[in-house]
Amino acid sequence: ACLRADCCEIWTDVDGVYTCDPRQVPDARLLKSMSYQEAMELSYFGAKVLHPRTITPIAQFQIPCLIKNTGNPQAPGTLIGASRDEDELPVKGISNLNNMAMFSVSGPGMKGMVGMAARVFAAMSRARISVVLITQSSSEYSISFCVPQSDCVRAERAMQEEFYLELKEGLLEPLAVTERLAIISVVGDGMRTLRGISAKFFAALARANINIVAIAQGSSERSISVVVNNDDATTGVRVTHQMLFNTDQVIEVFVIGVGGVGGALLEQLKRQQSWLKNKHIDLRVCGVANSKALLTNVHGLNLENWQEELAQAKEPFNLGRLIRLVKEYHLLNPVIVDCTSSQAVADQYADFLREGFHVVTPNKKANTSSMDYYHQLRYAAEKSRRKFLYDTNVGAGLPVIENLQNLLNAGDELMKFSGILSGSLSYI
Repeated sequence: ACLRADCCEIWTDVDGVYTCDPRQVPDARLLKSMSYQEAMELSYFGAKVLHPRTITPIAQFQIPCLIKNTGNPQAPGTLIGASRDEDELPVKGISNLNNMAMFSVSGPGMKGMVGMAARVFAAMSRARISVVLITQSSSEYSISFCVPQSDCVRAERAMQEEFYLELKEGLLEPLAVTERLAIISVVGDGMRTLRGISAKFFAALARANINIVAIAQGSSERSISVVVNNDDATTGVRVTHQMLFNTDQVIEVFVIGVGGVGGALLEQLKRQQSWLKNKHIDLRVCGVANSKALLTNVHGLNLENWQEELAQAKEPFNLGRLIRLVKEYHLLNPVIVDCTSSQAVADQYADFLREGFHVVTPNKKANTSSMDYYHQLRYAAEKSRRKFLYDTNVGAGLPVIENLQNLLNAGDELMKFSGILSGSLSYI
């Protein structure tokens, strides 16, 4: 600003500003341009490339800023300017702040109490604590705000001192403090004119079984933020990015049992890759297993030589390892395909469903072991919003079960059913 510069260039170790942190989402997109306001919102909510103290002066003096990569100067970089490119995406980025604590102040004495929010801010200001997010119920019964977890003890002390009399007289309920939270924010100037962004955001989190603790939206409609559990932050960012930026549906498949049925399935998946791509389905076989070994690759196995790689695999077969893998890498749509006739594997279906896997199987053991387990599977699938598909249990793969379920779900009643559903008996 002092030099009256026409442009400010910032050279760093990345190609520019991405739609989100590439370490969390490997297929994050590089942005060509963004407005000062979008940059400020993203920097405030944790975007590592941008810092609020950098954006503030260039926005104040309307100086364009170009983010470039020192190690890759040929990359176009990201231009931060006064206006956004209308051809660009309505949502520019997703960022997250981890390790937050949320305070909730509520009670019958809050109704009509003037200056409550001002007193909260004043108490935090005296304690030199920055309030990251604030939200208030329309009934005026409660107000919640987030601060960094490192400031939690000082913030609680400041609130206890500020509202000592109200707490003592019962006008306010005891302070509710929730720790180990994270804030996920979706930012973009185009959100002001495009309907349905919030719906997609919330739908993505719901599909991943992520509970929303609190919601806040700026009056500019340029950003919307949700508070979630700290452990759900990375998964939340990934599923939101998938919903808002990706056209391909990612499916991560783990095949257990690679004999006649499993081997034929893998061969079919190999042949169908180009067809699936045309349908915008990114199906990755992330694991194969037999009774002796387990072979995994979260980015997808090479289906040309999986037999050789499995023969050389040193990791023993362990169903618990698959569950840990999904949690560690925050996989979006993990699917267990059980091509065995093992009772031990079938006994794990309920656990798989509860841990976020879909289950597809020709194995009859799960549905025929006991009525109690039969109901457990349906309950686990419904509660976790996961699919338990077993059409190949009967009828040699004919879609008998699916068609019956569709009819029943439409309100029809089954009056009578007859047929020989065993492929072997039909042959005899």
